[in-house]
Amino acid sequence: MASTLSDIRTQVRDLIDQPNDGIFKNPQLNRIINDAAREVYQEILRRQPKYLHKSSTVSTTASTPYTDVPSDCVIINKIVNSSNETLAHIDLSSMDTTSSNGPPEGYEVTGPHIFWWPTPDAVYVHTIYYHHIPADMSADSDVPTLPYNCHDVISYGAAIKSRMSKEDKLNEYYAAYESKLSLLLHTIAVGQTNEAPRIKGAFHDFYIFD
Repeated sequence: MASTLSDIRTQVRDLIDQPNDGIFKNPQLNRIINDAAREVYQEILRRQPKYLHKSSTVSTTASTPYTDVPSDCVIINKIVNSSNETLAHIDLSSMDTTSSNGPPEGYEVTGPHIFWWPTPDAVYVHTIYYHHIPADMSADSDVPTLPYNCHDVISYGAAIKSRMSKEDKLNEYYAAYESKLSLLLHTIAVGQTNEAPRIKGAFHDFYIFD
């Protein structure tokens, strides 16, 4: 059964023995929970990045050399045009800025922008495939982007982050967190069959999807 933000908050309060909001108001506890969730997602990206992979569309603007990347994007795997052709990755320093505008044939990601080559001469819609960090939970009914049996890893991570646990409990929670994180990564790995080809990265592997 899925654990909602409200469920996770209740479990964290039980773990740190703070059943009411005398010390932690709900908004403050929500921030701690989301911080713990982001750390879990980052570990997944490091170990099992295929799990946090998605696609989205971006549109160019005529005579504008760049488009903003999606706000949840960590790294782009590939960009495909409306003809299902994969655009080439081109180093920004190698782009010929004197060439005529036209349909993009290549791109480079710099900061929060996708730079196109050549500069688009019209609106073109592209599909991008990328690894992402899920949005923070805000509504009490929101649930983590994790297998249902692993939601409590966030509760233990938040309990540790709260710095409210007694030392004997803290050691217990650290052990529980590591165990639950290991279970999470194993659950994700087992569920990923027929995995896509991988490119070895400096920090983790990146998957290329057709």
